[in-house]
Amino acid sequence: MSERAGQRAKRSFFTYQDGVAVIMGLTFGTVLFDRGAIGFLSPFIVADLRLTNSQLGLAAAVISLTWALAGFLVGRASDAAGRRKPYLIAAVIAFSLCSAVSGLVGSFAMLVAVRLAMGLAEGPVPPLAATLLLGASDDHRRGLNMGIYAIFTGLVGGVLAPIVLVGLAGHFGWRTTFLLAGVPGLVLATAIALWVREVRPVTTAAAPQRPSRPLEILRVRNVALCAVIASLLLGCMAITMIFLPLYLVQDRRLSPLDMGLVMTALGAATLAASLILPTLSDRLGRKSVLVGFAGLGAILPLGCLYWTGGAMGLAAICAFAALPGTLPHVAIGIVPGESVHARDRGAALGLVMGCAELAGGFVTPSLVGLLADRAGLIMALEIGGGFAVAAALLSLGLQETAPRFTTRRASLQVALETS
Repeated sequence: MSERAGQRAKRSFFTYQDGVAVIMGLTFGTVLFDRGAIGFLSPFIVADLRLTNSQLGLAAAVISLTWALAGFLVGRASDAAGRRKPYLIAAVIAFSLCSAVSGLVGSFAMLVAVRLAMGLAEGPVPPLAATLLLGASDDHRRGLNMGIYAIFTGLVGGVLAPIVLVGLAGHFGWRTTFLLAGVPGLVLATAIALWVREVRPVTTAAAPQRPSRPLEILRVRNVALCAVIASLLLGCMAITMIFLPLYLVQDRRLSPLDMGLVMTALGAATLAASLILPTLSDRLGRKSVLVGFAGLGAILPLGCLYWTGGAMGLAAICAFAALPGTLPHVAIGIVPGESVHARDRGAALGLVMGCAELAGGFVTPSLVGLLADRAGLIMALEIGGGFAVAAALLSLGLQETAPRFTTRRASLQVALETS
């Protein structure tokens, strides 16, 4: 985008890049709405299908296998084609249909099979959506745009999901709820087709048209580090979203409605905080934000675990500890995308997300589910808290990528070389 165009964008109240951020946020939020349904509806599903904690953990986590594979493969295919939009539309339609089919399962095996298919459909959405958003963003407001994206992701996937899903399941049953959950995605596929424009990456002699190989991308320090950091952050979130609702109902004896309200408080506070950390990363740097706030994620699982009061106190803890919930947008959507050429963004984001899905989204919930069967749900929440602290420590090794800091560093280097 030219400097003049960027100035016009600043003067406008609602620009094209704002619209892309909103649509991409709603799209990814709908993915999280459908994906998180198994956690929010776990008390209903466990009772109907007679699942153990380990089966619930596996059913919730298995989606990460195909999610990770599809995210990288489709991301790389979109890099090679130089187009993201057609792949994104196809993925949104596919995961909407898979969500509807989830309401028809009658056994644990069928549930796992449908979740695997859903992962194939949903996996490409985050890297494609983030790549389209980065391509539409001015350099100085990538974090702000990612914050807008995160707000609408949180609105759908965090605030509306628990209260809507639990409310619908209470009135119509969990099967009908899954059928209804597929409708918003079809609406968003239409919005993407009508609104979003394809922005092809600029190539030069120094930045060839051929996308880099996966190992070349993984050799980039920030990409490799973000794969681990994102795995820890996602693992903490997966443990919390899958096992906290069950812990609140089974161990704390909350009603499903009170549990839904506690989880809604978490989603509402995350929504309110969604604009803060990505926007701060434009000014303070991506590394500083990750180092400074990742460790606070331990307050959520551990606070809910050791608070001895009622539902209102649990809701307050969730609200207080919600700020780090937006950090995966920085670790997956911004830092890797700024660490590679635009031509490789789909593959880079797909690699980081894929590693995070496998380690944090699949292995962690599966193993933690087994531990919960043996040692109880308390152990699961304690592990989640430890993951958040580890993510903060690893973030110390990142190289700063925020344009404000990289431009200053480049100017200083030029000055030193010419002095």
